[in-house]
Amino acid sequence: MKKILLTATVIGLIAAFPACSALNEMQSSQMEQTLSASGFKVVPANTPERAASLAQLQPYQMHRKAKGSTVYYLYPDPKQRVLFVGNQAQYNAYQGYTTQQQIADDNLLAGDMYAADSMGWSDWNIWGAGW
Repeated sequence: MKKILLTATVIGLIAAFPACSALNEMQSSQMEQTLSASGFKVVPANTPERAASLAQLQPYQMHRKAKGSTVYYLYPDPKQRVLFVGNQAQYNAYQGYTTQQQIADDNLLAGDMYAADSMGWSDWNIWGAGW
């Protein structure tokens, strides 16, 4: 019995990895769309120097770098071999977009919860005893 349970667990975990990968790709794509809409410039890593510089940054995370008195925000995407580069105004626009998206997601969740309550889905007893 333990062997069957272990096998089922391993199969379940293996099956979950493509879903995680697809979710990460979807989130990455959404992030890149948000950055582009915010005015970030896409800089390709099309030279050995740029590729080396891209490799030094933690992928898929925002980095803040100062060059002289100007602050830049960098978002590396090694899979696409590009670096998204924005200034303070573009970063502020990005923050605005992400805040708006979070509010929209929260409103959607609240609407779903309200709909579930109005349909009686919150009463788990309909599924039988033992829950």
